[in-house]
Amino acid sequence: MDVVEMLLGENAVRLAGWLHQIASGMGLRSIGGNIATIYRHIKSAVNLIYEFLEHNFLESCIKLPNDSKMPLKFGREWEWDEKVISVTERFSGYPYSHKTKGKKVIRETIVSSIIDLKTHAVLASEVVGTASASDLKLVLDKALRRTGFRKVSIRVDGASAHKQAVKLSPNKLSLIVLPKKGGRSQLNCIEGFHAYMDRKLRSGIHGRDPWLVKLIFIHYNFVEGKDSLGGISPIEFARGHQWIKRNEGIYEMLLSWALKWKLSGLS
Repeated sequence: MDVVEMLLGENAVRLAGWLHQIASGMGLRSIGGNIATIYRHIKSAVNLIYEFLEHNFLESCIKLPNDSKMPLKFGREWEWDEKVISVTERFSGYPYSHKTKGKKVIRETIVSSIIDLKTHAVLASEVVGTASASDLKLVLDKALRRTGFRKVSIRVDGASAHKQAVKLSPNKLSLIVLPKKGGRSQLNCIEGFHAYMDRKLRSGIHGRDPWLVKLIFIHYNFVEGKDSLGGISPIEFARGHQWIKRNEGIYEMLLSWALKWKLSGLS
């Protein structure tokens, strides 16, 4: 049974519950049942939601399956930075490098993220092959596509690759370089998100598979409330009011949107 067949049955609520449990830090074993099957369904569900957002989160709105649009109000001041994460050897489809520490071989990959300072929404967070200008430009292009902006101000810590990526863009972008002070980053908002990502990936229950970067993007933006935003999520803040449902109910809503879009043949 694939995830679409599962959602067409009576399992959407259960799958939404699994997504919320895993994203909230609970282990697969706490769910019960066949762990490999549950893991496969969760991964497929995340990829389905993310695919829906890739095609419908554009120009500062989310296009819904009923042909209506959910407008979002983002700011034009962003932060942009990268982080290195360790990954498992079993994943495929993601670039990674090897590093030897003693007799142990460590596999690592790079995540590049852009966050909006007004809403605290993560506009893009992607696994990239390297921190080269061409790779980083792909992340920048995604943030610009999702907002529809052509003119923004972006805070960085001085990495030359960011400067080169901006030069490759035809848009009117300005960089504000905030060098580290005493070895500490001044990019507090994006550092906070990357620390959040670390907490999720360090839990040990997820296997540190990079597809979870997508789940973290979804959970952080759409589900988890932030004290700095009055207890609502960044996308709720950007749209001006909160969802009717909470927690797994939000995942059920996202899965419903993604399924209807998939079945409509627009994917």
